[in-house]
Amino acid sequence: MSGAIDPNSVALSITNSSIIVDRIYTITSNVGIQINTSGNSAPTPSISNSVIVGNNNGVTVSDGGNTESLLRPIVLNNNTIAFNNNGVMVNVAAGSPVDFVQIINSILSGNASVPTLSTPRSGYAVSSTTADRVTLRFNNFFNNGASATNYADDTNNIGNGFDPAALNNGRDALGNVPGDPAFVFPIDPRPEAEGPLRFFVDGNYGIRIQSAAIDAAENASAPTLDFLYRSRVTIPGRGYPGTGPADIGAFEYNGTPTNPSFPIIVPTASSGGGSTSTQPGGNTGGTTTGGTTGGTTGGTTTGGTTTNPVPQPTAKPVPQPVAKPVPRRPVVRKPLPKPPVRKPVVTAPVRRPVVAAPVRRPVVVVKK
Repeated sequence: MSGAIDPNSVALSITNSSIIVDRIYTITSNVGIQINTSGNSAPTPSISNSVIVGNNNGVTVSDGGNTESLLRPIVLNNNTIAFNNNGVMVNVAAGSPVDFVQIINSILSGNASVPTLSTPRSGYAVSSTTADRVTLRFNNFFNNGASATNYADDTNNIGNGFDPAALNNGRDALGNVPGDPAFVFPIDPRPEAEGPLRFFVDGNYGIRIQSAAIDAAENASAPTLDFLYRSRVTIPGRGYPGTGPADIGAFEYNGTPTNPSFPIIVPTASSGGGSTSTQPGGNTGGTTTGGTTGGTTGGTTTGGTTTNPVPQPTAKPVPQPVAKPVPRRPVVRKPLPKPPVRKPVVTAPVRRPVVAAPVRRPVVVVKK
């Protein structure tokens, strides 16, 4: 793809459906997932284990102004929603059901427009036209909104007990955590950023040991398996009371170190944030202050509780391939060619010379 995103494009549109959407990618669309509801007891979808990145609007929810009630809330759980101009936009009327959308165990990172020399950053991780219609619990916020260093502008008009400014002081009362999700290789596929081609070649939204998302999810709301069908893994020294072993986001950190023979090269910084964790604290990356250290070596916090170093799993030996014996091919001897059979030469018969018969002279009788 080249040029700007098509302003009319929608990757997935859902209207009055109880469909379960699981393990999908949506990128470079005007709307990644569009959810529409209307009427009484409207059926609603659930979106889980999905990666929604690089769209103008990651997820858009609209009730059309006439949704009287829902069969259940729209649920977005354990998704990775990153590098959209707006992460989730909820367009509902004042008379819409109160518990309209629940966003749980999801990573919301880098959701803001790509700034230019003349246009500053703008956008939100989550925005609603009417307060108290969205519930945010056990999510990981990082680097969203107009300011990359202040969580207060990450959301707009949410209500339901959520205050984004509280994330500047650490984990809030609803289980939402600030800090770098530490993606393995976060490529922003928007055309004005790094582009879709590089995303398809290098993009990797798995998480590393530094991630603030590790073991921080509400386990009861998390799918049993992650995007790659991996089980949940407890990482010693990580998470919070009542959370884990599930991680926030679509990918579970499985605790396996990089094979030293084939290291994964990761950037020290990306358009979505640096590689170090900030938990709690600003969106600028760096060392943990007043909380638990989330680095690969563990250590002691400043102004908080001293923690033991995070134990690292022992690298498994790389199995060496056993050389298989090369089977010998049997020697096939070709039979000696038989000498050609020569046909006997048939000589032409010798023709004897034709002896001409003597010419008889006529007898002349003389009468006397």
